[in-house]
Amino acid sequence: MLKDVSVNLTLSKKPDNIVRAFADVTLDFGDGTVKMCGFRVLVPDGKPPWVSPPARHGEKAWFDMVVLRGAVKKLVDAAVIKEFERVSQAAAKA
Repeated sequence: MLKDVSVNLTLSKKPDNIVRAFADVTLDFGDGTVKMCGFRVLVPDGKPPWVSPPARHGEKAWFDMVVLRGAVKKLVDAAVIKEFERVSQAAAKA
């Protein structure tokens, strides 16, 4: 059973780019963890932020390297967005 979702997030150095942050996510199951590196927070013009999973570029398209579904996806997305908002607000105050 999932005990905790932790996020290590850094803001992009290009604030006017669609990619606003990069995040690594750790899922803690109590008796072990899974760490996934390379999530991105994207903020398209005038739209709310959303989370993109780690991906790699193939010959013709990008391919997700991590596929989350259901409750786990919702938990990870919410944790990443919450941390993005917290870090963004702290940076704006600095």
